[in-house]
Amino acid sequence: MVTYLSISATLWRSILLMGLISTLASCQSVQDYTIPLSADFMSASEMYQANKPTWRLSSSAYQQQFGVFTIQGADVSWKTSTKANLWFAESGLLDKDEVNDSWLKFIAADILNRRGHSIENYKIVRHQDFAFELLQNGQPSVHSQCRIMALDEGTEIRSLNTNDNSQYDRTGRKHSYMGCLVSQGNQIWQLIADSRKGEANYFDMTSSNLQLQFKPVNEKLMLVNQQYISMPEWFKQQSGLTIHQQGLQLSALSFDGDKPKIWLRKALPTAQQALLLTASYSLLMYDWLDEEWRSPSLKMPN
Repeated sequence: MVTYLSISATLWRSILLMGLISTLASCQSVQDYTIPLSADFMSASEMYQANKPTWRLSSSAYQQQFGVFTIQGADVSWKTSTKANLWFAESGLLDKDEVNDSWLKFIAADILNRRGHSIENYKIVRHQDFAFELLQNGQPSVHSQCRIMALDEGTEIRSLNTNDNSQYDRTGRKHSYMGCLVSQGNQIWQLIADSRKGEANYFDMTSSNLQLQFKPVNEKLMLVNQQYISMPEWFKQQSGLTIHQQGLQLSALSFDGDKPKIWLRKALPTAQQALLLTASYSLLMYDWLDEEWRSPSLKMPN
């Protein structure tokens, strides 16, 4: 009999969220999600809702209409993964990630046989590309070309007992990254989203001497019985972003729910709205294609 148990941080996050929603659903239903924003900004902004795609490799799944703006021509590559084993990296026997000496491998394996289990550590490198065009009144306005990269770390523990041939596999996200080249006319912007385990997420968008500032929003609001309430403190994670330039809030983005939201300040020139909408939609596509990049690091059970 072989037993396999595989647990990831995303799975545990999903279990906790499902439990929370089930508890709420027993007496009331969650109708929507959003992020807290100031009343002044909301009154000065136009809100657009995106349709979260269910089939994510189809170009048409990402086509959206936001007022005079259209997302069109999305191109999403297949996700590729490369696994690298770190031989006995945390067994307590070796300091090196890889061992080429066959006798040393034999001795270590013999010791582990007497321990009754083996421990194998590994890393998985993933990457995926996507691109899309933003049209304004049917005419090409902004193009975004992005690459997603991720580094996962895992531990596989196998029982060497012939009567209990079980296997335990645990993975967790170590580093997530998205880089985009956003082209508008002759101007090219670089958009970066960089998140590492144990560190604050980093965002940046620059072009020549111009820069936009991003502020993560870690509070999520649930609409229950026509009233927004905050998620519990223990479940807070990055739920959105606000985008600023020279102290003025230009836009905002809420990731969660079936209809994620984008806010654009109405007084901005249309070309600047198109740029901000492209940046926001690039981040939304990142969130749809890599659901782990903003997940909190959950403590795994012993």
